[in-house]
Amino acid sequence: MSVMPPGVTITIHAVSSDGMKEVTHHPIPPSNWQGDKLILLACSEVVAKTDRITIENEHTMTFL
Repeated sequence: MSVMPPGVTITIHAVSSDGMKEVTHHPIPPSNWQGDKLILLACSEVVAKTDRITIENEHTMTFL
């Protein structure tokens, strides 16, 4: 059985009056992403007005 690497990363930034600071950056392994399983991301505690979560996918996607 062949497993296609997901090519997906998740990055979390803290957004404050000082700008954006990267809090964590995780490449998602095939077992978590393709297995339809919950994933938990740990990151440093940072004081911010809001957070920005970016999910990047290196594969072409079509939205219908």
